[in-house]
Parts: sequence; structure tokens; C-alpha cells
Amino acid sequence: MAFSSGELSPKMEGRIDFDRYFAGCNKMLNFFCTPQGGAQRDPGSQYIAPQGDETHKAILIPFVYSALQPYMIEAGNLYFRFYKNGGQILSGGAAYQITTPYAEADLPYLRWISTNYWLLLFHPDYAPRVLERISDTSWMLSLIDFYDGPYEDETNSPALTPSATTGSITLTAASALFLPGHVGSMWRIKHTTAWGYVTITAVTSPTVATATVAVDLDGSGTAAAGYREGAWSDVNGWPAAACFYEGRMLMFGNYEWPNTAWATKVRNYDVMSPGILDDDAYVFDVADVDAIRWGKAGKFLAIGAYSGEATVTGGVDTPITATNPPKINTETSIGSANVDSIKAGRSIIYLQKAGKKVLEFTYEYDQDSYKPNDITILSDHLVELGLTFLSFQQEPVPIIWCLRTDGALVGCTYDKQQKIVGWHEHTTDGVYESVAVIPTTGRDQLWATVNRTINGSVRRFVEMFDPDIFVHCGLTYSGVPISTITLAHLVGKTVAIVGDGAVYPSQVVPAGGALTITPAASEIYAGLPYTSTLITNRPEVQIQGTSQGLKKHWTRVKVRVIDTQGITINGQLVPARSTLDLMDAAPAAVPTDIDVENLGWDKDARITIVQANPLPAYIVCVFGDLVTGDG
Repeated sequence: MAFSSGELSPKMEGRIDFDRYFAGCNKMLNFFCTPQGGAQRDPGSQYIAPQGDETHKAILIPFVYSALQPYMIEAGNLYFRFYKNGGQILSGGAAYQITTPYAEADLPYLRWISTNYWLLLFHPDYAPRVLERISDTSWMLSLIDFYDGPYEDETNSPALTPSATTGSITLTAASALFLPGHVGSMWRIKHTTAWGYVTITAVTSPTVATATVAVDLDGSGTAAAGYREGAWSDVNGWPAAACFYEGRMLMFGNYEWPNTAWATKVRNYDVMSPGILDDDAYVFDVADVDAIRWGKAGKFLAIGAYSGEATVTGGVDTPITATNPPKINTETSIGSANVDSIKAGRSIIYLQKAGKKVLEFTYEYDQDSYKPNDITILSDHLVELGLTFLSFQQEPVPIIWCLRTDGALVGCTYDKQQKIVGWHEHTTDGVYESVAVIPTTGRDQLWATVNRTINGSVRRFVEMFDPDIFVHCGLTYSGVPISTITLAHLVGKTVAIVGDGAVYPSQVVPAGGALTITPAASEIYAGLPYTSTLITNRPEVQIQGTSQGLKKHWTRVKVRVIDTQGITINGQLVPARSTLDLMDAAPAAVPTDIDVENLGWDKDARITIVQANPLPAYIVCVFGDLVTGDG
């Protein structure tokens, strides 16, 4: 028995005709399946810092500044904090942070894309912003200064009269036109054929507004021949999502224009001037869908909306331009949740609108189109509570990470080329509230914000998963031997301790946080314990029919492992140490194959493997001799 299909739904218990049944399992908790077929214990997590505001939830935003400097951003209630190289960025001994307009309730709907040097942020209630890194301790969040657009269609009703052609001017409408939310919006105006544009700075009444001229008008004192209201404002709403495609930045859907896409000028991500040249900005509507949730670039432009998914292209080897409108194909009527999609290899991964299915949107060469596929169908029980966030970790094992509404993580080992899709569940002493991934040399780092109850109080921490430790919210030490380690953030909690590879007795962290260990150790990690559980599917033996429902008895079981210590197999402890181990050194890994005998009779014949020690475990496969009897 191998495990590359992950934890299968109880609805799959009878599918002994399905090859993935034999590569799946009944439970995979705090294990993850690998593309090679094994089950590997979760890495533990390092405690990095408390959140800046522990009374509110925060989310994590990954940002790669150039190719060599990945940052993790803690986006909290009205602030950002920054992390680099596995630690929090400090300034003057305190956490460096900046003020933002985004409150806790705004964070689930915040979207971002990045260039080499800027992080661009979008939210339907706020004008788009750019986050710029000047240095590690100097970041600036400012409005994107869009030039000349985008706009709604031209009109001349009600009549609109500008008081002058330059400078600060007054706009007077023949009837009610302006609302307070128009402050900051652009309006394009012409008297003959030449367009100018203004930005509204104040609204005096429904018929009078003050504006600053950005491009000179060609007339004043009389009603304009035509004008175009800005498509974005606090009245109409702001773009809810964005992506890059064919050298442009595309922004999607606001409250007034929920199925509209606005594209910038080529390689000028702030220029929206309407025009007829190939590189000019353009606008299009995706007529067959409603509120656009996400857009992603691939062979085509893929768009997810509440009512379905579509692809957009300019034609065969032809880009979309202001004069070459897009060809839009509605591919599905499944619909997308208001959660950003992610790229996993060549696939676009998105959440179905009910939040209970994860789908891959993949280009099929034989059909020359994108097609959806439900990748949760064999493990639907793991997502039936609903999901709220997606992130993808490419290395060392490709895993789609999903945040579930109950605060658990569910992961999907996903390798499209090798036809690997395997789901697994991950819990902790607390609840996960956000998860994100940044690339580093050799592997991708998985980070999380976690809500934990410590000494009777709710605490919120930023943590980073570490493949070299097997505790949660832990701290590590490396250096000369010491006998004291301090975990002040876990006062009152029972913690597991490993020193120089050996498991020490668990301790309750006292006031002050200092723990004493004997003997002293030079390589230490300590933190919250967690248990990893792997339970196999019912075995099937073809004996003139099926063995399902018959009594079974494993006369001998072999569990093939790598670098595994201290596990139990159906309740039988596999010792972490043997008489051959030196008492002042870490125990040696157990032999490659572990033998277990006399497991008794029952109708399920499942094998349960548990790792409750703060140590690694890698289960390659399970096999043995099975005897069946009468039902």
C-alpha cells in the first residue's frame, strides 16, 4: 500500500475497482503524501513574532523584490509589518510597520500582483495602491497615479460646463450629477474634437464640483460637446482584481461595472488613455458572466466570475488591442468564489463559488481550450466545511494549501505531469487564520498566522514552517551546550523538547518561560507537540469475489520507512532507541522495514501508524501477509 492519492472520502470505501483506492488511505492527518508515493510527517513551525494587533485577524502577503529578496508581509488591521530571512524586520529595536487603509473586514477581499519592484494592491472599496520598498526599514504605500482614464461611455446629458481650460476650475451640471464619492475621480471633457481631462477635488452640491485640469480642455464657459465620467470612484467602486497579460496590466470588475476588464497601455501600467494604436489602453466586457472574481494569464487570458469561467484571446497568434477586440469563450457555468485563484504549474487552481470544491482550469491541447476539473471529488469530506484561501508551494513537494473555515489547513499534493492529486489534513493547538508561501533557495517557505490560547488569553502569532523541527510554535537553539531554553510566548503550555536529536521529557512552561533540561544540549528545539496519524484503507484480496466484509488477520506487517523513530503501529510502540544506541547521542534511525506481528482479526484490517513524538517520520509503504476468513 502506497499513499500518493492521499486521504479518500468515505464515499470511496467501496471503490475497489478504482486504482487510486489502492494508493489512498482512510486518514492522513499531519502527514502529507509525496509524488513518489510515501507519506511524510508535517514539518513543525517556528514562532517568529506576535501579530502587530492581536485583537484582529491578519493575512499574509508574499512579495518577491527582484529575484533575490523575498519578503512576507503581515497585513493587519490598518497596518503592514515585514519579514525577511525567517525573521521580523526591526527598526530601532521595534517591529517596523506602516499605516494602511485596510481594516480587518477588508482583508479577505484584498488582491495583489507584483512586478520586480512594486506590489500592486486592489480592493473594490479602495483606489488601487502601490507598495514600494525603498529599504528594509523604509516602505511607502501610495495611490497608483493613473493617467487619463479609464472612463465610462461618452454622454452630454445633463449638460456640463467647465469654468476654465486650465488650473483649478468649477464644473457646473444642468441637473444633479455629482456625489461626494466623485472626489478623486477623473472626467474627460471636449468642446470640439480635442479631449482634456480633470480630476475632481471637491463636490459642493449635486450640480457643482471643483476640479484640477490635468490635460488642458479645448473650451470653457459653455456646455461641453461631450464628457466621460471616470469608471472608477468611490461612487462606482474600484477594480476588485488584476493580472498581467500581453505586456499590460488588466484590472477587473467594480460595483458599477462588475464584468468589465480595463487594460493599460503596453508596458505603461499607469496609462489608461483611450486610443486606436495597437499599444493603447482598451476596455472590454465579458458579456456572458457577471461579477469577475479573478483573472490569470496562460496560453489565453482566463477569467473567473460568480456565474462561470471564460477565456479571452485576440485570435490566433494575435494580441488583443484597442482595434482588435477580444474573442471571448465562456468555458463553464460553475462559477468562482470571491477568493483569488493561483497558478500551479500550467494549471489555474480556483475555488468553486460555494467554497466547497477546488477546481483546476487547464489548457487541453487536443481541444485547444481550457477545461475545468474537480480535484476534490475523491476527498470531498475534507472540504465540505468550506475553504477561504489558496496558496501554492512548489518545492520541495508541490502542495496546494487551503485554509478551511474551521481553522484547519487542508493540503493537496499536486503534480499534473505525474497525475498526482492527494489530499491531507493539518491541525494544530489553535486555529490557522492565514497561510502564504514565498520562494527561497532550495525550497519554498510556508508561513501562517495562528490563533492560539496561551495561559487563558487569545494570542495571535506569525509562524514559519521548518522541515528540521517537529513541534509547533517552536524556538530553536544552535551553539555551545546549554541547559536552559526560554519560551516566554508559551507560558502555561505543555511543550515537547528535543536536544541533540533525543527526546527530553515534556514540561509545562513556567512563568518567565525558562525551561531547564538535563543533560545540556547544543542543538535544541522545543514547542507545542502535535500528533500525526496515518490509517490505511481496507485491504482487498481477490478470492472468488471480494474480501470486503470478511474477517481478516495480518499475520505479519512490514512498514517500510525512512528516517523514522518512535512511531506506533496499531498501538505497538516501535522503540525510538535500541540497546545499540549510545546514551549521549541521538538514536539511530530504525531499520528500513519494521516488522509487526499478531494484529488480531477484524473486518477492516486497517493499519494505524501514529507519530506522537517530536520526531520525523516517512512511511514509504505498508505490506505483509493477510489471511481472510468467513464473514
